[in-house]
Amino acid sequence: MATPQELHDALYGKVRGNPVGIKLFYDEVPECFTAVKVDPCRIVRHAMDMGERCYIDGVNQDCMTGAFTAGLHEGTEEIRNGAYLARNIPPMSEIAAYKSKVGHNVLPPGMLRAIGAVPLNDVPDGLEIDWVCVVCTPAWANWIASARSVLDGTPPHGAAGTSFCSELFAVPWHEDNVVMTAGDIGGRMNNRLKPEEMFVIVPWKYTDSLLKIMTTYKDVDARGALEATRP
Repeated sequence: MATPQELHDALYGKVRGNPVGIKLFYDEVPECFTAVKVDPCRIVRHAMDMGERCYIDGVNQDCMTGAFTAGLHEGTEEIRNGAYLARNIPPMSEIAAYKSKVGHNVLPPGMLRAIGAVPLNDVPDGLEIDWVCVVCTPAWANWIASARSVLDGTPPHGAAGTSFCSELFAVPWHEDNVVMTAGDIGGRMNNRLKPEEMFVIVPWKYTDSLLKIMTTYKDVDARGALEATRP
């Protein structure tokens, strides 16, 4: 099994800042993690760019929608039914807005105590990471997001039109799959993404293959592959 440090070393310099480990806390949060009162999706930036071990919960958060998505807050009625989206985004229908707030786009309410983020090179001993999140260019996303598909042919979950909080917290848990997404306006803004950057989220169970990809990509026989495709 890949270690967080091995994965950090393999990804560092190919992604922005620190590769980030996301941790779902079902019980108490370790004292080495600090609560931050920010939009929940912003914990990626705190670990990625600032090197912090941080977490959000139902109280320590600055976006009820993100906290609702993570199952940490009951939300308001218009958050639960998505009405605020249909009212403020002209192309979005009421049914589309509603579906963006149910099913695999949200975690079960009350399941978690908190959600944390930590640089992969600073994971406390004994802490098991649930998934990895990186910010990178599409060129590197093509490699990183293949962590599962190289094993069983299952493509990554591509996301558009949903919130980045859904893609970061809920979809990997429900789908047990890699997520490849540009992120929504809020997710990109809170994590200060450049126009050419995007997110990739990889469940930890696929990090062995990700480590292999990132340490052997230069060994790909491009010439052999091209020769096999020619008439």
